Amino acid sequence: MGRRALPDITCKQIIEDIIVPNFKGDDYYRGIEEGTDAMMQAVKENIKHQRVITKKVVDLLY
Repeated sequence: MGRRALPDITCKQIIEDIIVPNFKGDDYYRGIEEGTDAMMQAVKENIKHQRVITKKVVDLLY
């Protein structure tokens, strides 16, 4: 199995902190929009972090 773009804990936090409160307030559009934005931002940060780690490993090898 390959690496996931988002860890389960990150998804859980986004759902609990952003999506569910908006849904409970009957603001489904905002819940989906802000939840999607948060997930996209988390993926970007994860990719950036992976690039830093990869560069460090490459630097150690060469």
